Amino acid sequence: MIPPVLEIYVVWHPSEVKAAEVAGELVEHFNGTIFTGLIRGAVEVFMRSEGWRNDKDAPRPIPRPDTPLPNDIRHAEFTVVVPLMGTEMAKAVETGPSSWRSYLENVCGMREENPKSVAVFPYLLDSQATDKTVLGKLLGKYQRIANSTPDGETEASLRCRDLSQGISQFLSGDENRRLNVFISYTNQEMPEARNTAANLVEMVRCAIENTHLSRFFSPSDLQPGREWEKELREKAASSALLALRTDLYPSREWCQREISIAKREGMPVIIMDALDAGEERGSFLMDHVPRVPVGKTPEGGWQKRDIYRALNLLVDECLKRELWIHQQALSGKDPRLEIAWWAPHAPEPLTLVEWLGKSGKEAAASDGRVVRILHPDPPLGPEEKLVLEQVLSLGRPGGELDIMTPRLLAARGGYGMESDPERSHILPPDALEGTRLGISVSGSPDLGRLGLLESHFRLALGEIARCVLLCGGKLGYGGHLDPEGYTAFLVKELQRYGRRDRPLRVFLAWREHRKLSVADIGKQKELLGLCGEIVCLDVDGAEIDPFEDRSEQAVEETDEAVRGSGLTAMRGHMAENTDGRIFLGGRRTGFQGSLPGLVEEAIMALERGQPIYLAGGFGGVTIDMVRALGVDDGAILPTGADEPAKDKRLVRGLEKLADTQNRTGRKGLDNGLTESENRKLAATHRPSEIAALVSLGLGRRFAETETG
Repeated sequence: MIPPVLEIYVVWHPSEVKAAEVAGELVEHFNGTIFTGLIRGAVEVFMRSEGWRNDKDAPRPIPRPDTPLPNDIRHAEFTVVVPLMGTEMAKAVETGPSSWRSYLENVCGMREENPKSVAVFPYLLDSQATDKTVLGKLLGKYQRIANSTPDGETEASLRCRDLSQGISQFLSGDENRRLNVFISYTNQEMPEARNTAANLVEMVRCAIENTHLSRFFSPSDLQPGREWEKELREKAASSALLALRTDLYPSREWCQREISIAKREGMPVIIMDALDAGEERGSFLMDHVPRVPVGKTPEGGWQKRDIYRALNLLVDECLKRELWIHQQALSGKDPRLEIAWWAPHAPEPLTLVEWLGKSGKEAAASDGRVVRILHPDPPLGPEEKLVLEQVLSLGRPGGELDIMTPRLLAARGGYGMESDPERSHILPPDALEGTRLGISVSGSPDLGRLGLLESHFRLALGEIARCVLLCGGKLGYGGHLDPEGYTAFLVKELQRYGRRDRPLRVFLAWREHRKLSVADIGKQKELLGLCGEIVCLDVDGAEIDPFEDRSEQAVEETDEAVRGSGLTAMRGHMAENTDGRIFLGGRRTGFQGSLPGLVEEAIMALERGQPIYLAGGFGGVTIDMVRALGVDDGAILPTGADEPAKDKRLVRGLEKLADTQNRTGRKGLDNGLTESENRKLAATHRPSEIAALVSLGLGRRFAETETG
């Protein structure tokens, strides 16, 4: 686990309805596909809106770079604050001292005291919020994002691009230097193309002029007297390249050269597919990069929205590159990882040959040494890897490549324990083979206070699942089959990243499968397909055929005692058929049975000597268990005097949990993590750290079991 690079904090007053929508868009954007390929923690987005100690309080404090975080959690290298300025926020700071005024003053102070690591990018929800107001005086000195009327694109698109560009420039160390876009194109066209290339070039030029980007068009931007070939090479090697792939583009010598230079230098490249008549042939130089198709309007022109899509993707690729560079630097080139090449893009013959020629000769020449290459997700396919191995073998017979993505590296324990280097190593791909991790997860009542959304919850769950699966492990979940529930979410993750050997086992208690019709159960089994299996249990926890001895229709179980005992039996069955448990969240009220579900599952795991992992950063019952077992004091979540009394069943369950640990004589959690690492797991709310710590602990625990 290298230190996180970037954390974005979106701040708004809880009474601003539109602000919540904007915040959700930013979370979705920066937690989206474009950035998930990096080592997790490259960028995290958190909320600051709900009161910290009570409803009238300002939000949870944003970590200051000069103040230590609890439990040795490391600060992000960069902190970005995005205040969403509306009239409610303006009211909260306008009259006299207040918690909100102090909060925003603290944000401004952080920026002024740490200009190289803290940035502020305000967004204006309502012009009245800053018109001769205290809020305007506080935040008016910072250039706002999306401070213009969109031209042919949505406000959400403009906000995300402006913020990505601002952050990319901030991370580069030169906030005043605008991102430069090298426009690669040809004016030559097929006779039947009707001057479409020239029209597209002009539309791209106009679109860029409506942004904060700068651009380089070779014919118009080359200055008289300059060495044109040299300047073209320099620009292609130092700019983000946007290639307008019209019909004749792939066959033009300089178009090929420009893309080749950009790829060799590791610069971002986006191709806009703008074919009209079609290509006579393609070019292998132009594959292996993101592409955006440009559609036609009914009148035959090019769609402006697709041009903005391409520009937005290019800006995100620029930020992605900056994040990757910082992650490499923060790793300290740890020799234990034995990474020969931090490739900014998935390697291909062109870039592999370039790297071997510049930096990889020594790595490739060492007999018997595996050449490890790390690149952002998604991973290469087996046939792609085979070709690269063949390229390597031409210069080094018998050479072997180990091409990994961040998820595979993290899953294999690539970021080990600094205090004990001997236990820090890259685990084999099958380190968790034969191991099934049980997932105990339920909604947390503390998410809002902690600055988290349900999407953060699911992001952590998805990261844990992928890490376990990539190391050969399997998953178990006892829940329900609601279409928006966690089972459906896990199935989607498996379909995207998982294996096809049915690694997910869903345990259904008596009441859960009885409330479904026979047709619904059959449909759910079909949907799981090769991703998983459904295990239906009776009231006593024995596996049964859900289609026998029942009608076709759903039969709702109404007896509360039967429902509760069925859930307990399911948890016992699951404990017998899993090898460890991860806990996130958990309700403190409204649960069924004599004990909260997560507490009961933790007790059963401890009784069977299984490792448990308590991810307390999402609050809920899990942080209560952290306190009860003495893992940590849970100070990350302050308790207030006005909080309601705890459910007696919760209090009784926590006491039983602590008693169970004492009776079993276990020292700590015996989960492969040190006390320090368990405290970190108990406090961190970063999905990346949670997943890495869990997979690291599992890998150590079961690797050590295998070796005796």
